[in-house]
Amino acid sequence: ERLSGHRLGVLLPSGWNISTGSKFDWGEIGDWPLLVERLYAGLRWLDAQTLGVIIAPLPPDEGLASAIRQRLLKAAGATTVEIL
Repeated sequence: ERLSGHRLGVLLPSGWNISTGSKFDWGEIGDWPLLVERLYAGLRWLDAQTLGVIIAPLPPDEGLASAIRQRLLKAAGATTVEIL
């Protein structure tokens, strides 16, 4: 799948459906310990796919979910886009 000419990958929560060539099954949203455990594996796997764009949902800014959120924002640098 291409987004603005870039290959697209998704750090995809279980049960979410999206049509793209590169998906990493991240785990259930709300199971924060599992998502923390799988975050780096997912990012490494997607990075190895030589993608131009990786998207992921941002967890809420509370508790353990906040740590995941902050890591994703750090990985994104200045290139974040909010999709409603």
